[in-house]
Amino acid sequence: MNFTPIDWMMVLVPLGFIALVIVKTRKYTRSVAAFMSADRIAGRFLVATATGEAGYGAVWVVAYFEQFYVGGFTQVWWLLANNAIWLFILLSGFIVYRYRESRVMTMAQFFEVRYSKAFRLFAGGLAFVSGMLTYGIYPAVGGRFFVYFCGFPETIHLGGHVIPTYVVVMLLLLLPGMLITCVGGQLTLMIVTCLEGIASLIFFMVIAATLIILFSWHDVSTSMLAVPQGHSLFNPFNSSATQDFNMWFILIAIFANAYGWQSNQAGHGFRSAAINAHEQKMGAILGPWRNEVRTLMLIILAISAYCFLHNPKYSAGAASVQHVLDQISNPALQKQMTIPTALGLMLPIMIKGMFAAVMLFTLISTDATMMHSWGTILVQDLIVPLRKRPMGTRNHLIVLRLAVIGVATFAFFFSLLFKQTDYILMFIAFATAIFSGAGAAIIGGFYWKRGTVVGAWGAMVGGAVVSLSGMLFQQHWKGSIYPWLLANNPGALSGAKIVIEEYLSRHIYGLNWVVGPEKFPISGQWVWFFAIITSITLYIGLSLLTSREPFNIDRMLHRGKWAVEGESHVAPVEKKRRFSWKLLLGITPEFTKGDMAISITLFVYRFSWFLVFAGITIWNLIHPWSDVTWSKFFHMTYIALPFAIGMVVTVWFTWGSLRDLVELFRRLKLVKENPLDDGTVVRHHNLDDETKASS
Repeated sequence: MNFTPIDWMMVLVPLGFIALVIVKTRKYTRSVAAFMSADRIAGRFLVATATGEAGYGAVWVVAYFEQFYVGGFTQVWWLLANNAIWLFILLSGFIVYRYRESRVMTMAQFFEVRYSKAFRLFAGGLAFVSGMLTYGIYPAVGGRFFVYFCGFPETIHLGGHVIPTYVVVMLLLLLPGMLITCVGGQLTLMIVTCLEGIASLIFFMVIAATLIILFSWHDVSTSMLAVPQGHSLFNPFNSSATQDFNMWFILIAIFANAYGWQSNQAGHGFRSAAINAHEQKMGAILGPWRNEVRTLMLIILAISAYCFLHNPKYSAGAASVQHVLDQISNPALQKQMTIPTALGLMLPIMIKGMFAAVMLFTLISTDATMMHSWGTILVQDLIVPLRKRPMGTRNHLIVLRLAVIGVATFAFFFSLLFKQTDYILMFIAFATAIFSGAGAAIIGGFYWKRGTVVGAWGAMVGGAVVSLSGMLFQQHWKGSIYPWLLANNPGALSGAKIVIEEYLSRHIYGLNWVVGPEKFPISGQWVWFFAIITSITLYIGLSLLTSREPFNIDRMLHRGKWAVEGESHVAPVEKKRRFSWKLLLGITPEFTKGDMAISITLFVYRFSWFLVFAGITIWNLIHPWSDVTWSKFFHMTYIALPFAIGMVVTVWFTWGSLRDLVELFRRLKLVKENPLDDGTVVRHHNLDDETKASS
């Protein structure tokens, strides 16, 4: 075992504090709104910190390690193209603001308000299936991470039976998340996750500083430069032979994530938890600053582990890692556990405990978030719409808690039985693509008054058909589809080989599609892209064909005469704002001077990075940099600069989050329970809105 008593103390002391918080907050969850949306009273820093901590679980950390180990800084470079797009999304409050204005608790509830009950049921069911498939691998990945990071034996003996250790570990790790969610729902989840997020930020900086001292950039750079031509880990223009995590993977991810912004329903409770739409928007704007610190730590961990595994100075340690990996028969799991195993052997005492605590925090937060998300969608979008009368607050809360337990049980057995054969991110891309039609229905529903029910159905069904077809081909290509084609229709296989390899892959930079017996040539990422294009085309085309009268978006968003007392809104909808620098930065009359400073700073920082990306890309097309020059560039821009920013952000977010937590408990004493605010929709309006209009 790699752990010492000091390391265990770094993990167990915070867990004890979390248990105390769970007990203390239980009494505040008295309504469906509290369980679903934390009573809609959270401040911006609370939203940003809790969302960031819950949205990047242990599975994403392991997936990032997988991706970085293959693509290095080259995939980081192409992500810079994302800056201009996300500036618009974040600063404008794209979808985030209007979603909070609608006062819905789930996206499928919005679908009933905007489209129909039948579409809510279908979309809710699709989101539930997609989410459960994605979450199904989380416990196994988290359990295996701790087994190999902590150096536990691969098997243990219980009652005369030999049991894989990861099974016991993932069972134990599921319990805290289930307890948090069942006891207090979204309210307790937000408080616990925010506290974990504060501790994680501090630990991030300590871990990063330690590794910068232990592993010199010279050693790191030397290790990462020693790769074959075309596989550069620094030079994005010398990585065309990288097959999986290459330029196209990143560019598709940028497009798909912008299109599907808010369509992934994991963590939907955080999106309706702010005290008003403006605070929800500001929470989203603050999020990228916290992400700078997390990304810094992940990159430093990844490059330090790579150095440990490839630099001759650490050959003994690398041999120890390889010995452990040789015991894993599944090649996909070997790749997953390479960096976790290395980290477990190379991190010093206390730092190892800090990283274990960070991983445990994010694992618990993500588990609780996933259980809450898919359990509440099951109840709110598949049970509540079918009931003729509301079930009552007490019974409603009981059903929600039972659903949470059901999700946890499913995830345990799915992780136990599912055999993973591909990268984590590729599997998630497939599972996410099932719900790819949601992006068109969401954007069109919030921003286009001519969007119709038929268009929404077309987008959702079309996206699901394309993605499910791709998933089936991926899963059965090696075992049945390729052998059948080879035996029964070799001509079709040869034709596909000519088109895909000789035409597409040869003429499109970095495509690298191969028609072979081992793997379906089109990856999950490309299937995701094709599903999105199908959804957009069907939504627009069918809506234009079936639109009869415009939808009243202002009423849905509670604007004008439908405004809700106590919630802030943008300038009156009847006044059209002229183009200005404030409009470009998403600044509305609600903004304080502090809000303006935050938005302007984010704009300057992110847009500057976009200009750097564009300028250096053009320069390299004319006068290419060497791999050594790229190494020096990434050292300054992704290690030194983020570390300086991280120190400021850590202090800033710690202060802001603690302030918001104090304010949250003050507001909890003033909350008025509304039994009608339970997710029920009547005649395209939330039940409490319809009741007010009728009275």
